[in-house]
Amino acid sequence: CASCGTGCNVVVGSRQDRIYRLTPRRNDAVNSAWMCDYGRLNYRWVHREDRLTRPLSRRTGATDWGAVLDEVAAVLRSAPKRSAAIVASARLSNEELWLVKRLAAWLEARTDCVPRTGEPDHLLLHEDRNPNSNGARVLGVCFTEVGINLPYLAGDVEAGRIRTLIVVGEDLTRPELELPEGWLDRLENLIVGDLFPTPTVERAHYVLAGCGHFEKTGTFINAHGRVQRFRRAVRPPGEARPEAEWLAALLGRLTGRRPSHGARELFGELAAATPALRGLSWERLGDQGVTVEL
Repeated sequence: CASCGTGCNVVVGSRQDRIYRLTPRRNDAVNSAWMCDYGRLNYRWVHREDRLTRPLSRRTGATDWGAVLDEVAAVLRSAPKRSAAIVASARLSNEELWLVKRLAAWLEARTDCVPRTGEPDHLLLHEDRNPNSNGARVLGVCFTEVGINLPYLAGDVEAGRIRTLIVVGEDLTRPELELPEGWLDRLENLIVGDLFPTPTVERAHYVLAGCGHFEKTGTFINAHGRVQRFRRAVRPPGEARPEAEWLAALLGRLTGRRPSHGARELFGELAAATPALRGLSWERLGDQGVTVEL
């Protein structure tokens, strides 16, 4: 379950790529044999009729992945170093955040994630509504506190120091973020990957149709430091692609060498390069996960 930082183990009941229910899967180290009602019912968004189903360049009208990614790569190649930033969601998998980190290194870009909190139930539902805040911290996409850099990034956009922004899986117009009015409109290039037509997507020059966690495979690190795998249950609609797939394709265009985009291979790479995860493998995680010291 990706509804909060607990990461309850679940079974997805689906048929013909439609989810009908979630039920708890026993893991005594996480949720025993229980799950909260909030998480149990948090799947219907997957089948919303307004899902983004293909990429889009608003500059040329292209809706083909190859053409849109070619345009995005050309924009990023022409962007001066340190003039770009990336805001990624802490609902992305570790493997996707690893690719975000590599893209940021190529661009010499600053990064952050978006905080998401709610009332805990002091049983299973955690106050951190992001499932992978610890993954974002461990991989260095955000730092001591999720979202701490967001006001500074917005300020640098307003000052003209950041001219290109990549946003993956977040709506930066949410009122609770308390970011300046109209700051996104000052960007020369806004590249957004998401599932739905949010106000941030509507402002984007390039839109990349992504997937929810039910539609892909990867790992999260829960609020208690347990690294857990999740597997795809249903296929995404239309031509939507997992973020790891289009991030890897974009990196390949920029570097000349396309990185791995399979979850197993990417996890092996990031675990070898991350001290807190060193020694872990996809196989060792198994179906119950492994707790690490963060």
